[in-house]
Amino acid sequence: MVVKVAIDNNIFGYLPEKSERGDYACLFFKFACINPHIKVIVPLGVSIELAKAPKLVRKEAQKYKNCVVWSSNKKILNKAKKINIPKPLLDKGIKKDDLYIAIESSLLGCQYLITYNRKHLINHRNLIKKEFKGINLSLPELLMPNEFLKLFYIPK
Repeated sequence: MVVKVAIDNNIFGYLPEKSERGDYACLFFKFACINPHIKVIVPLGVSIELAKAPKLVRKEAQKYKNCVVWSSNKKILNKAKKINIPKPLLDKGIKKDDLYIAIESSLLGCQYLITYNRKHLINHRNLIKKEFKGINLSLPELLMPNEFLKLFYIPK
């Protein structure tokens, strides 16, 4: 079985940093790139945002270009952007663009969306999941890289 994992643009953004988040972003990519049971997908919306990122971030992202699938599916992106965002999510201040990444990841059939976006996604994952059910969407599990890596940790 292959697990489909979408990544948010902020994962690329932390790659150049010498920090805990940067370290976990690198570990995530290194682990995913050697694991044949993980298929990392970059949604088209993320690719579009990445094109506007600082040069250093784009350079770091290029290191992993061969082990991720870069979605170019404009139909799915357009379909995601046509979905009406439930009002309770907007009332919480969750940004539409962040929700569109989650919707696009769902439409791409991803089981996980890896993100560092606590303010708009991670902290509201239960509400988002509930509201997505109401519009017949299955929300990918929203995890930070360290949470995803813990899923595969096998203690000795």
